[in-house]
Amino acid sequence: MRPSSMFMEEPRLQNQFRSDFIRQISQCPQPEPFTLMMDELHRQLNEEVRFRNDPTSVKDDMVKFFRRR
Repeated sequence: MRPSSMFMEEPRLQNQFRSDFIRQISQCPQPEPFTLMMDELHRQLNEEVRFRNDPTSVKDDMVKFFRRR
């Protein structure tokens, strides 16, 4: 005898859903990525250097950056 319940109509789908859900909640959450100030500076500097060929302009920008902080 099968119980009359709307949840028992597709037991395979329910089992698959339950397994997927348990797998999702059993995983450890990943920490949020963080960047340090020097990493951010280095990334910005690399982007700027790509567009500039004159090293003196890059030097001026670096001097301004470190004086500002």
